This record gives sequence, C-alpha cells and structure tokens, in this order.
Amino acid sequence: MTNTILTSVSIAALAICAPAWAQSSSTVSQTGDDNIVNVTQENDNTSIITQEADENEATVSQQFTATGNTSTITQNGGIDNTISVDQRGTGGTVTVTQTGNAQDDSATVGQLSGATNIASVTQNGDIAPGSSGNLAQVFQAAGDENTATVTQGGTNTFATISQNGSFNVGELSLGATDNQASINVNGSNNVALIEAGNDPASIGNTAFLNQNADGNDGTIFQEGSNARVDINQNAANNIAFADQGFAGGGESTRAAISQNGEGNLAAIEQGVNAVTTFTSADVVQNGDG
Repeated sequence: MTNTILTSVSIAALAICAPAWAQSSSTVSQTGDDNIVNVTQENDNTSIITQEADENEATVSQQFTATGNTSTITQNGGIDNTISVDQRGTGGTVTVTQTGNAQDDSATVGQLSGATNIASVTQNGDIAPGSSGNLAQVFQAAGDENTATVTQGGTNTFATISQNGSFNVGELSLGATDNQASINVNGSNNVALIEAGNDPASIGNTAFLNQNADGNDGTIFQEGSNARVDINQNAANNIAFADQGFAGGGESTRAAISQNGEGNLAAIEQGVNAVTTFTSADVVQNGDG
C-alpha cells in the first residue's frame, strides 16, 4: 500500500512567537491503496479528507484571503477519481463525495471570494461497475451566501454551476449517458433547478439555464432523445419552466425561453408522459409582466 500526503501551511500560522494567530487544521484518513492528498492552508481553515478506495486524488487549497472555511472530501467509490477544491473567501463550506460506482470521475469547486458560500457535489457513478467518467464544476466567484448542489450518476455527464452574485440557489442533477447541463448566474436572489436525463432511453440531452439579473426562478426537467432546453432570463423577477416529456416523452423535442422584460411567467411542457415527435417551442417576452 502506497499512499501520499502532501501538506503545507504558512510560516505565520506556525510561528511559536505569535500564539495569537489562528491556525488551520487538516485531517486525512486513508485506507485504500495508491491514494494522493495535497493540502495547502493559511489562516484558520479546516480540511477533512477520507479516502477508502484506491488510486484516488484529492487537492485542497485554502490560502490567500481564505478564512474560516471548511472542506470535507470523501472518496469511497471506485478508482481513479479526482477532486480539487480552492477556497479563498470567508466562512465557505465545500462537501464533495465520490461514492458508489464512481470511477474516473472528476469534481472541481472554486470559492474564489465572498462569504458563507456553500457548495456540494455528489458523484455516484453508473448503475453498472466500470468507468463512469463524470465531470462536475462549481464556481462561486463573487458574492455571498450562495448555495450550489450537484448530483451526478450515469456515464460521461458534464455539470457546471457558476454563481456571481449573492443569495443564489442552484441545484443540478444529471443521470443517463452523455448528458450535460449548466447553470450560469450573474445576479442575486435567483433560483435555478435542473433535473436532466432520467432516462427513457435518454440520448444527448442538453440543458442551459442562464440568469443575468436579480430575482429570477428557472426550472428544467428533461429526458427523452435529442432534446435541448435553453432558458435565458436577462431581466429581473421572471419565472421560467420547461418540462420536455418527463417522463416518457422523446424524439427531437427542443424548447427555448428568453425573457428580456421584467415580471414575466413562461412555461413549456412537451410530452406529458406521451411519446412526442419533432416538437419545438419558443417563448420570447420583451415587455414587462
């Protein structure tokens, strides 16, 4: 069994002559083989890493302006998974778990500024053992008290949440094969939910949800074959909902919602438990509700 642990802390945090300085702590537990852990800390941050599988790698950076952050990493799934966490804000919380049949999965979380942001990533792998190859990215680059949650199963799925603003909530759940979805928020007090790929023989689904103003609410459910959803909300206080055959619809459904005015409501529903073919729906609202 060969495991590797690399840690570094700032000289200031260890200075005997300055006991009043807060110190960071890092706890690492390894029970598998050939695992690697890299931890770099300054100030008063906490890192907890548990590796109970083989050939996994975890990297945590809590430095520069980072203060009072907590990172919890658990790798107890398959092999060859990687996790990278970068916390530079204040009072942030990151939880990343790779479990079940997760194999060749990768998760990256960046809390680059702001205070009291929360990010959670869970990667479960596919139902069958083997390489799942899922990729998750969460970036909270600016703002306070944002929450981002990613849950992945299936194989070769790609999930991204980016939040720039404050008091935003983003939840993204992906399954099936070759599915991808992203939530991009540039504003405050937005809510975004995507649940994509709950089979019925799902093929190449794509979902995008962009909110570039304040107080918007966007929801996407998706499955079926060559389906794609775009939601762009470029003004404030809008509500957008798209369904697309959940569950049992299919074929080449496509939906697009763009709301350039304020206080609007848009809803698209395609399939409704029945088989649909070649459907397409577009909603654009440029005035105020």
